[in-house]
Amino acid sequence: MRTFSADSIKNLTAKDISALILLRRCRVGFVLFWTCSVSSYVRGLEHREVGSSLMWGGKMGGWGDKGGREGEQIISYLSHRNKLETKKVSELRNEITRIDEEQARRPSEALHRKRQALHTELNILTTKETEQLIYKSRQHYYEHGEKANKLLAQQIHKQEVHNAIPVITNKNGEEIIDHNKIMHTFRDYYKSSYSIEPKEDNTQSNAFLDNSQIPQIDALSAEELDKPLTLTELLDAIKSLQSGKSSGPDGYPVEFYKKFSTQLAPLLLVTFTEAKDHQILPQTFRQALITVFPKQNKDLLQCASYRPISLLNNDVKILSKILARRMEKVLPSVISQDQTGFIKGRHLSSNLRHLFNVIYSPAKSNTPEILLSLDAEKAFDMIEWNYLFTALEKFGFGPNICAWIKLLYTSPEASVCINNICSDYFKLERGTRQGCPLSPLLFAIAIEPLAVHCRNSYQIKGIVREGLEQKISLYADDMVLYISDPENTVPAVLTALTEFQKISGLRINLNKSILFPVNSQAYNIKLDTLPFTIADQFKYLGVNITSKHKALYQQNFGVCMEKIKQDLHRWSTLHLTLAGRINIVKMNILPKLLFLFQNISIYINKLFFKQLDSIITSFIWNSKHPRIRRATLQRPQAEGGMALPNFQFYYWAANIQAIKTWTQINAHTQAWSAIEVKSLAPLFGIKMLRDLYIDNIFTSFEQLRSKFNLPATHFFYYLQIRNFVKQKLPDFPHLAPSTLLEKILLNSEETNTISAIYKILLESLPFKDPRGHWEEDLLINISEKEWKVAKQRIHSSSICAKHRIIQLKIIYRAHLSRLKLSRMFPGQDPTCERCNQAPASLGHIFWACTKLTSFWTKIFKCLSDSLSITIPPNPLTAVFGVLPDGLELEKDKQTVIAFTTLLARRLILLNWKNPNSPLISQWETDVLYYLKLEKIKFSNANSSKLLRNIEISSLYMFNFSVHLSFQCHASPSKNTVRGRNIWGASSSLALRHRVLTCLIINNIDYLNDVYILSV
Repeated sequence: MRTFSADSIKNLTAKDISALILLRRCRVGFVLFWTCSVSSYVRGLEHREVGSSLMWGGKMGGWGDKGGREGEQIISYLSHRNKLETKKVSELRNEITRIDEEQARRPSEALHRKRQALHTELNILTTKETEQLIYKSRQHYYEHGEKANKLLAQQIHKQEVHNAIPVITNKNGEEIIDHNKIMHTFRDYYKSSYSIEPKEDNTQSNAFLDNSQIPQIDALSAEELDKPLTLTELLDAIKSLQSGKSSGPDGYPVEFYKKFSTQLAPLLLVTFTEAKDHQILPQTFRQALITVFPKQNKDLLQCASYRPISLLNNDVKILSKILARRMEKVLPSVISQDQTGFIKGRHLSSNLRHLFNVIYSPAKSNTPEILLSLDAEKAFDMIEWNYLFTALEKFGFGPNICAWIKLLYTSPEASVCINNICSDYFKLERGTRQGCPLSPLLFAIAIEPLAVHCRNSYQIKGIVREGLEQKISLYADDMVLYISDPENTVPAVLTALTEFQKISGLRINLNKSILFPVNSQAYNIKLDTLPFTIADQFKYLGVNITSKHKALYQQNFGVCMEKIKQDLHRWSTLHLTLAGRINIVKMNILPKLLFLFQNISIYINKLFFKQLDSIITSFIWNSKHPRIRRATLQRPQAEGGMALPNFQFYYWAANIQAIKTWTQINAHTQAWSAIEVKSLAPLFGIKMLRDLYIDNIFTSFEQLRSKFNLPATHFFYYLQIRNFVKQKLPDFPHLAPSTLLEKILLNSEETNTISAIYKILLESLPFKDPRGHWEEDLLINISEKEWKVAKQRIHSSSICAKHRIIQLKIIYRAHLSRLKLSRMFPGQDPTCERCNQAPASLGHIFWACTKLTSFWTKIFKCLSDSLSITIPPNPLTAVFGVLPDGLELEKDKQTVIAFTTLLARRLILLNWKNPNSPLISQWETDVLYYLKLEKIKFSNANSSKLLRNIEISSLYMFNFSVHLSFQCHASPSKNTVRGRNIWGASSSLALRHRVLTCLIINNIDYLNDVYILSV
């Protein structure tokens, strides 16, 4: 190992590639530490005669190898930081001991204050140690326990996935229990699955594609696709990758690339370009890690009963993302409207509407009609690459984009990881790569020739509706064929599927495919002679399809309702507050019903929603009487509500969106809309009632004829409509003001989404808040601004969902005071139990009671001293945590006031029936405890916006003064791993991933004396 100065790096040559020790001494955080490391590495190689693969390999081997220098740097980094912290803690403790001894001999206020300052500094420093335990238990649950996230999802989902696989059956039928042999069994299974099958005739692909009349992209689009990759595209691709996902075999998370994108992007771009020139990617780009999860209701002794999950390295995902973002712009021009899966601007609901329009529309012939729902066996894994590349050329993709795609499929490798044991890498020879952003688009290209063949084949006869022949509908590999005259058409379909399998590798499992009779004539033929499973009901894209339209409700909404009842009954035993239960409804119940609302347009009566609201209300209030109106809970969080879903409004919003889409359709939009447009033919341009008005006056028939070119025979229709309008609209002949529905339908820009329509519907409801009752109780006037801030403080006073519910219940007067109980139950004494002087209204209990005067006075004195501003005791701050108008403070200090007064109100509630007032000492204890939990959250988020430089002084009960200076510096507690080489070859990939991710996110402060830069 040789040592160089920083200035001498630029004089290195390729032969000087070796470990380099760079001596520095500067105060840096982990991110700055790594920024320097990466930047120095890239600069050192800018003028070297080193290939890009070696450069990127240097990343992997120098500062990225699983057992390389990066691991040493991180271990050294953490070790040195811990030594500094340990030394500082020891010094502080020794100094505190010395002051205690001196204080015992000569007591003084100065020594007392100095000791408290040192003790506070020690507390802040030792917080880093306690975070390891607190973050994993109390703090993590404190912040996330009842919010809509993974922690809550883990509580409500049944534990069905077991990571360990104790036994498996090999290809010889023998049960294997040895973990190494189990891993090898899976390896052999997947190696066989991804191996190419020999083809007898390689010219079949060209012949099939030539005969299918494949559409081609236009020349301008092909030219755009073939342009060189740009740095802007690369940076945008990095930014678009989703954070929080598992990394590939190299252990580098998405967060790493996002944080160091400026330094890494130029090197990545050079690496991509050179790899394309040499027609092979660096080895790490080609590697993947396969893990497995059991399928439901399957024999877990079989390898086929496990679902493989492929983890790719993020560097290759970045390249794939760039190509995918380019291709998604042009695919809608060559992929038919029949295919909606993963095509930009298309939706699953189109397939279902198309299907409903076919099977529930009356047939005008006596020809037997059936529907085939085809089951593609391992569809994405079976596509042959040679066929895929040929298809790309037939669609008109240029040589450059094709070369990039071929590069991704040149010598890819995979390793199987079972029971934490990873196999050696084996070659992949077919299939689109799982986890690759480009894979769904490539599959759409691969399967489109089959769809084109079915559409163009005269032997395959489709179902005719409104004069339009319908043959096929696809959502990725979910394929439905509409067939008439099945006795002659099905053999042609089977021939086409066989031919396509030979050239593409895509295999249809006929036994699992469903034959669904559409009309009664279909039952008159011998369906049992066809190689399909015959059913009068089947599941398609998550919806139960029935032969009778009226059965759709029961088989979908009825089944869903029963499942909701079972789930809510199971979850009712969870120890959750109102917030957690509402979040369960939003996470689990709403998505299920909204999916059905969007995809099944049927009438649902009020009884359904009444029953749904009843069981959900019972669940969120834990079978107790509701204390807050449902309409209040349904208000948005910004308006002081809990955003509890209003399911009837979501149902209306989904259908209004469908109506709005229907008013904008034409014969060239989607397959389902073509049938509907045809059913209304001829169209003259009159779509809405307002089209019958000119200058807001109901027009004459002659004016309509002139404007819309109507035939004279429509005069009778005109008279019918005019009579209807005259009877129903009192403003006739003048145009009535627009209704809420009309405003939504006519606003084409702002109301295209269900959420936007839902928001408008929710805002239309009248809402009466309890401000007037609080003004009466507290004997004050609360301004509109103050009340708005008070409602916003429900969700901004604390990060803890339980604390937010406390404030919610206070704002909306959910607590039963003695005064309210006396009105409910005559004879009940309304007098306050604490002071026995006045009626116990909520305003009295939280503020006006004389027993609380000392309690609130000390709290306001503490806040005034801490924040260096006089805050006079007032009910607005005490009850709502809001400063009165005219008293301005920085946002951070307002948050401190809101949080600390919330803890005071919490104490009052805990002592609800206690004749004594809450103890100020308990408030002090709560503030110190909960502030530490709040501080940890912002430390881990590296936030400088909240709880910064917080000082809380003058805690009087024990005559001591404590100053808490919570600096929002990063805290790496969850990252520290002592006594273990976390980057060694045998270390856990997940552990390495977590350590690196946490170090990047937290940006740990570090006095960096020596770090190792490997070049």
